[in-house]
Amino acid sequence: MAGLIFVTALDVLILALFVTVIGIPSSLAVLTISLVFLYASWVFVGTCLGDTILRPMFGDKKYPALFATAVGALILVFAVNLLWLIPFHVGFVLYLLLCFGIIWYGFGAGLLHWWSLRKGA
Repeated sequence: MAGLIFVTALDVLILALFVTVIGIPSSLAVLTISLVFLYASWVFVGTCLGDTILRPMFGDKKYPALFATAVGALILVFAVNLLWLIPFHVGFVLYLLLCFGIIWYGFGAGLLHWWSLRKGA
């Protein structure tokens, strides 16, 4: 839910900054940062998914975070490509829903992770 609120607030902020001439460079900067975070949310979701799958397998043993990211990214790519086997109109709608879910979850999880690091400092 935090990701949905953040994405909505970010879009409103970008549109509000576009209204003024002085705010146009600021809104372009916020838009650029937002696009970077959109791609980062896919990586963060892949890491969380890989960690969720690998934790029961390894138990208390430590494994590299890059390994969890690779496993999660492989599953995400496999899931996205499986959606294209469904007829186009249904597969495209499911693909969009999956993308929006990943973006919202990624933004929310990223914000909560950032907040936990900030509170720990």
